[in-house]
Amino acid sequence: MLYTICSLEETVQDLQDIFQNKFTSNAFLLSGAKGLGKAIIVDNLVKSILRTSHHYNQDLLWIDTIQKDISVQDIKNIEEFSSKTAFGRYKIIVVNIIDDLNSFSSNALLKILEELSDNCYVMLISNNISFVAKTIRSRCVNIRFAQPSYAISYLLVQKRFPNENQHNISLCLDFADNSPIVASYLLENRAIMLYQQIMTVMKSLRYNIESLYEFIDNNFSTGNTAKQWKVFKILIIYFLKQFVTYSSNKTIKIDNVQLKITEQELFTQTHMIKNIETKLELFEQINKLLYYADYSNLSLVNTILLIFYKLAFK
Repeated sequence: MLYTICSLEETVQDLQDIFQNKFTSNAFLLSGAKGLGKAIIVDNLVKSILRTSHHYNQDLLWIDTIQKDISVQDIKNIEEFSSKTAFGRYKIIVVNIIDDLNSFSSNALLKILEELSDNCYVMLISNNISFVAKTIRSRCVNIRFAQPSYAISYLLVQKRFPNENQHNISLCLDFADNSPIVASYLLENRAIMLYQQIMTVMKSLRYNIESLYEFIDNNFSTGNTAKQWKVFKILIIYFLKQFVTYSSNKTIKIDNVQLKITEQELFTQTHMIKNIETKLELFEQINKLLYYADYSNLSLVNTILLIFYKLAFK
């Protein structure tokens, strides 16, 4: 069974209606592009079902695998939780995200899904359903989150930030690849100011290396380093996409001012790279640096230095 959720404004109610239907499976697979707010929506749905306003509940097991692979212990915890008696009417298991399950974990999870009790529900969240084993997909009620149109995304962000400048909302949606959740996060964390600083550093880096160190000191030496790093990654990915596909006629609006940004102004000396294969190679190298900074011992400062060096001196 496949359901498609098209309106993010009514999503929780839509899911409640689906949940109340009678299915042969108590497992639900919720899939859609990253940044649509699937985990937030599931969190609100779970609170509604369990009739609680708290994140902790004895009838809820939430396993977050965004920064790690699902472990053998996670599977054991799911198996143990699924077999215990519920304190209330339902017990719910949420796994966020299941895209990187190995064959052992997939087979163990499949066995659990096949033996769920009537009052035990499993909600699996995926950013890319093609990465989920077909056997697991076949055991679940599939709920797909459609990418919202730009107009809907804009209205959702505007609803959350009613006093925000319309050009700032549009620009953050551009940074966020039209994800209203990510765009809202960017607005909350001064992404436009950070992007302007990145551009300024790029323009001056070849003759003023101190501007890079000043940028790092100003943005990555406080208690908000984790948030700043998350915003920085989003902006650098946007920057790289612009670098690969950029047109010299592109116009960006910031704070009601049209900024005519030529390829030379935006990318300093990297505008000399006209070969698409070379651009894609640079894109891949910097993507790897971003990944290693999250999953290895490479420091954020060293990662940022390497990224700017590659962009300015390639």
